[in-house]
Amino acid sequence: MSRRRVQTLPRASDDTVIPDPEQRHLLWARGYLYAREPSEPPHPWWRSHELGGRTLHFDPRLELSVARHGETFVAVLGIAVDLSEWLTGLGDIAEMLLDHRLRSRSAMIRALDRVCGRYIVIDGRGEHAWIQGDASCSRPVYYSTTADAYASHAHLLAAVTGSPRHPRFPDPNGLGKRTYAMPGNCTPWRDVRVLTPNTDLCLTTGEISRFFPRSRIEHRDPLLIIDHLGPLLERQLELLTREHRLLISLTAGLDSRTTLALSRSVADRVEYFCYEFPEVREGRSPEKQQDSEISRQLAERVGVTFHTVPMPYRYPEEPLLSVTRANATLFSHPALGLSHLTSGLDDRLHIRSSHFEVARRWFRRHGATQIPVDGKEMARLLTEYHGNEAPFVEEFDRFYALTDFESTEDLCDQHDLFYWEHRAGTWVPHFLAESDVAYENYTIVNARHIYEWLMSAPHRLRSNAAVQRGLITRYWPEAMEFPINGQMKEHFPAQVACAPDRASSRNWSMSGLAASLKQFLRGNSASRHFR
Repeated sequence: MSRRRVQTLPRASDDTVIPDPEQRHLLWARGYLYAREPSEPPHPWWRSHELGGRTLHFDPRLELSVARHGETFVAVLGIAVDLSEWLTGLGDIAEMLLDHRLRSRSAMIRALDRVCGRYIVIDGRGEHAWIQGDASCSRPVYYSTTADAYASHAHLLAAVTGSPRHPRFPDPNGLGKRTYAMPGNCTPWRDVRVLTPNTDLCLTTGEISRFFPRSRIEHRDPLLIIDHLGPLLERQLELLTREHRLLISLTAGLDSRTTLALSRSVADRVEYFCYEFPEVREGRSPEKQQDSEISRQLAERVGVTFHTVPMPYRYPEEPLLSVTRANATLFSHPALGLSHLTSGLDDRLHIRSSHFEVARRWFRRHGATQIPVDGKEMARLLTEYHGNEAPFVEEFDRFYALTDFESTEDLCDQHDLFYWEHRAGTWVPHFLAESDVAYENYTIVNARHIYEWLMSAPHRLRSNAAVQRGLITRYWPEAMEFPINGQMKEHFPAQVACAPDRASSRNWSMSGLAASLKQFLRGNSASRHFR
């Protein structure tokens, strides 16, 4: 009789990384390589594990857990929290997923809807296996179209497989103002593609399948959404502080303000910071100066430990510049990694506030027109509404067919889904890769269950971020006393804006909430069924 086995390789400290004067030790930080063909690990300190007839090489600062029963296995690499049973150990999560996998693969995928974090999952039976990323693919899965090989970094996979440069898009940073990212799921290498959210890849056949959304996302009362999501988001931070030293970035924006509010119960065990850009020190950017000042004032008002992390310059010097280009083929702030490495705030888990925008109707507020969304509309959105150049349309037509995007037409707002799967799923991971040289990154909204609930608010209330304002109002209302991106925002609901403390803010009168909500909806010409 087959027995259940769970093997866990705990994450190692930064001391396992062997420093190199040419900065090569920072190359592909917190990465992995999974391939059938025998190969040496990219770095001598990386670990190796045989899985599904292939070899997984990975940075030891990533935790790996593999649960097996007979030939069936589920492996999780990275960091995760299960929102159903509040499991934080990867071994427990892998075993839970295996229980579902033994019933059916679809049962396992449904269970993953409620697993938040930054990870990849490999599951299978024998050598017949599948791979997928987390809800936003924040730990990317790059795959080769010519070899049975997969990796965390496009450059790493291209180096292993010998892929030539993409004939049309060899340098995404050279596309200029036409685009914020690469079109479709292509990379600067011809034979390297990226797996996007809500899909998985069968390693045996090379087939990509969509598994979410599975049903229509119906509208919910925003107060119900706040009641449901608030504890899920807050509890993650409480659990993470038991195993990690948390560092939360704080800006003058809405997303980081929401994370700040949700961290109130652990604020005495968390450190907060903002970046100080060269333009601020030199007085050349009033907008960024305001961002820094509001962050400091807000931190002082609510009484949290706050740091300023200087951003020394736009581009680091060689050899770090070349390493940064290899880690993140799309630049955000290439000096980000160096700033963190020299900040003195080492050995932290960086809590980011990415992806709240998935539910804020970004493209609807920035020129989206065509319904339903197709390859041509995707290209128009990518190029900032300036045109539909043929190479971009062709790549998105391929992406549209590959991800079975058409099947989602009646299930959700396709512009929101496109933001989630393309902008968040292929663009944001490059920013995370820039700071991976210093920290692991985690986003508390990064679970399909959470995105689905955020996207279920009525459209008008999503456009004005009512749910996020409601979370701030409930968990730390004082944080609403400062401008958000230069503008004062009202509490939601406005009637409870003066909740004197956290306990009372969690026990709102439901009759008062209902009255406040009705007043708010009338004032915004919205309804629960607004489409």
